[in-house]
Amino acid sequence: MNPKFKILCALSLLLLTLAAALSPNILKIRYINDITAYFSQEDPRLIAFKKLEVSMGAQESLMILLQLDNQSFLSSAGATVLLDTIRQVETLPGIRRINSLLSHAVSTPDSDIQSAYAFLQKNPLAAETVLGQLADAATHNRGVLSKDQTYSAIYIYFNDSSAIEKNYAAINTILARQKDAHALGETYLLGPVEIKHALNDALLHDCLYLMPLVLAIGLLLLWYFLRSWWLVFSGIVSIVVALVIT
Repeated sequence: MNPKFKILCALSLLLLTLAAALSPNILKIRYINDITAYFSQEDPRLIAFKKLEVSMGAQESLMILLQLDNQSFLSSAGATVLLDTIRQVETLPGIRRINSLLSHAVSTPDSDIQSAYAFLQKNPLAAETVLGQLADAATHNRGVLSKDQTYSAIYIYFNDSSAIEKNYAAINTILARQKDAHALGETYLLGPVEIKHALNDALLHDCLYLMPLVLAIGLLLLWYFLRSWWLVFSGIVSIVVALVIT
């Protein structure tokens, strides 16, 4: 056997071994949709921006869309479902605040003004006294209740990105539990947080399935046109070195 071919086989085997050893790290890839990732953490502009973000509130939001089967959220049962879902979500760590239909202020029988959520927590069976006020509030805020009243939105604002990673699975668990406990139809996750999560899942899928396939086909095409594994190997090395330098 040609000695050069033996060297090429050894180098190729080494590259395959390294690829197999490093492949578990693919699952650690995270999609970063943030312009601040291009700045050094010690950059004074980035430090000033983060201080401003803390004082003004980070806009890391997730929208949960709930559907009731043949029932309105402007009913005692519907308000109870919304109240119970929000109560469970707000116990998760890292939640800055939650906005929903129940965030609107209502007037209680004692002429006290407070949010519908706070009122229903103390008087869960007195929903009828605030439903009319919530119906009026929903006409001015179309983002919390659909026109047919069977869809209602819950907006969750997180303290930071780490809180999102920790709570994402827990939120899905809560929604699955609520679907079993109440007459919930479909539940949807929307908003900036969900977009980032979906993009990260797509990235992992491509790295696990699409990229190896593209790599294998590319190597075969290079060999078909060049008819030399040495040239294919040198091309791979050139690409790796260029990426490292970049």
